[in-house]
Amino acid sequence: MLDSRKFLEKLASQSGDKVRIPIDKVWGAFQRLYPTLSLSIDARRRLLDLLQDLSQQGCIGLPKGKKSWEYATKPALPFWIEMFKEKEAAKPRMDQVGWPPEIAFASRLSTRVHMEVLLRVRDWLAAGGRKAGRVPLKERSAEIFGDEKRLDQLLKTDQFAPGALNLDILRCYPVYPDLIWEQGQKNAPSILIIENSNTYHSFCHWNATAREYAACVYGHGYMIHHTCQNLKRVLQETNSEAQIHYFGDLDATGIRIPSELSRLLQKEGLPAVLPAEKWYSMLLDLFPKVRANLKKRPPGTSASKDLAWFPSHIQERILALFQSGYRLPQEFVGTARLGKDPGTASPGL
Repeated sequence: MLDSRKFLEKLASQSGDKVRIPIDKVWGAFQRLYPTLSLSIDARRRLLDLLQDLSQQGCIGLPKGKKSWEYATKPALPFWIEMFKEKEAAKPRMDQVGWPPEIAFASRLSTRVHMEVLLRVRDWLAAGGRKAGRVPLKERSAEIFGDEKRLDQLLKTDQFAPGALNLDILRCYPVYPDLIWEQGQKNAPSILIIENSNTYHSFCHWNATAREYAACVYGHGYMIHHTCQNLKRVLQETNSEAQIHYFGDLDATGIRIPSELSRLLQKEGLPAVLPAEKWYSMLLDLFPKVRANLKKRPPGTSASKDLAWFPSHIQERILALFQSGYRLPQEFVGTARLGKDPGTASPGL
């Protein structure tokens, strides 16, 4: 279930003093909070559910007349929503509250939407939080908010923008799962990072026979950005001179992940991430064959710097794919296709 409270916070932070918010601004808040969901075919329904939930709670108003709703696409969405501003006379403004130095930025906030969170942090600091030992993020979240998931949610909001809250203030740190990988042919010239779990599974089985890669690594979407330092160990235990290749979905998110990963690794002194041209080419070759049965889903808006991560001949094909209104999941290159890969033996699955 989507978090209507988080969505209201995002709307409030973007609306400023405005009472009536046009639907494009509402969409903008939804896309920033749920970038992947906003690209799905269910996005309009989920957004409408959030708006109706907030309306029932008395937090926003929805227009009454049919002329204020857009019916061309289902479900219908309002052309605007009304934000119900709190009466400041009944409660103190943010600059009327005594804030400790660590969260002095709170006094400069123009809306009280973050008041409850920041008051809890203030009380925790006053109760000895400054001297607390560093603990995993979910433990601190449970301590301060009585909800182990609350901090994870807040990390995605502007409350953790530069100059606002940070994990050093809260004396905690995020804990990420260990990097999942499987060794292949140790002296192979490259390792391969695979974005999704099922494709990773298929590649591991295939590589056990094909022995093309020194290791197959499960990227787990954006999680690879948090676990990428462990790639040093993968290289050390296989081939320290190996190149790092990446294979993922062909959509805006799928090409953004390796582009950013390459930048992160180079900051750590590791090799740049290279596109697994063989597998991306195979995936693109399959498009005409699967198009008739492919569920049409917009690929999302891709940045030119992300497309530039690919060599020019693949860039052109990806751009044509996106312009046609399609995305391609990497799962089309799975067990069946790997068994037909020229020059390698089928794993017999």
